[in-house]
Amino acid sequence: MSDDLQTGMRQHMTFGSLIYNKYSKSLGFLSNSYRASEVYVRSTDYNRTIISAISNLIGAFYNQSVQPRSDYPDSAETPRWPPGYVPIPIHTVYRSNDPYADVPYTSCKRKTWLQNLAVNSPEVTQILEQNKDLYNKTQVFDAGLFNELKGLDIYAETIKSGFLSSPIIQGLDLSIELPKIRGGPLLWHLIQNMEEKVDLILMLIKP
Repeated sequence: MSDDLQTGMRQHMTFGSLIYNKYSKSLGFLSNSYRASEVYVRSTDYNRTIISAISNLIGAFYNQSVQPRSDYPDSAETPRWPPGYVPIPIHTVYRSNDPYADVPYTSCKRKTWLQNLAVNSPEVTQILEQNKDLYNKTQVFDAGLFNELKGLDIYAETIKSGFLSSPIIQGLDLSIELPKIRGGPLLWHLIQNMEEKVDLILMLIKP
């Protein structure tokens, strides 16, 4: 297991503890222990993101007001079961069908059009010209080639979000339009969940 992965697991566990302290202990928004009716976990369909979600949930709910034989198997009967650990489902959707968590890979005509504007901009054309020799190199994958490709990959993600040095093309600010498309579906999904929660509470307290 790489050091980066271990670091990420520790960070997510710490973040999960912060979430629990905030929303359970301070605000009382969540119960003291995990309740399926309160927590729904969604992840992109990658090993690293699923591991991040697991680590976050361990930080939030591990050994929090749980009871053996009720919430998890008794260690006396199942010696290898970690005491206090309650498995929490993590839901995924294949990236091409995920309209919320993996927006860059979903089909959207406007997103494709805007990204084509970015890819065909003078700035990107110049970068591609400067790095064209990478495609002509003997394909021996060493640390130097990895670092060069990693730098281009980071730049490509920046371009997908419209963050160019001169982002205004055809009168559109790509640094505004592309993030709206990439983040909008998830934002509205969260808003919809909040509205449904409020409506349910109002219905329950209605005389």
